[in-house]
Amino acid sequence: MNVIDELVPPATSQTDSSRPSQRKYELVSIASVEEDMRAVREWAGLPPPSGQMPHRFHHYAGMNKTHMSARARELLRAQLAPEYEMLERLQSYARAVPVQPFTVEDQHMDMHG
Repeated sequence: MNVIDELVPPATSQTDSSRPSQRKYELVSIASVEEDMRAVREWAGLPPPSGQMPHRFHHYAGMNKTHMSARARELLRAQLAPEYEMLERLQSYARAVPVQPFTVEDQHMDMHG
């Protein structure tokens, strides 16, 4: 069993109902990285960023010129199926479980068990 197998939204899990489940991570997507990183900073108790995130490699010679055959796309999709399943489970869990603010005590527990 791996950590992903343990990701079951609270509605279907057998947990202590007196203590609501909370997740200890924030998902960051490349499509919404600035918004997501603001959430990470808030979660970690850090001040908001002072400006926009810098964009490196925003323009490059092959931008929007990636062409893939239908067969190649099918093979790539099949190869990445476990990763897509893991991502879907993480996203599903994140939608169902509120984030737990990160504290110094959490950091100590994570470092020392």
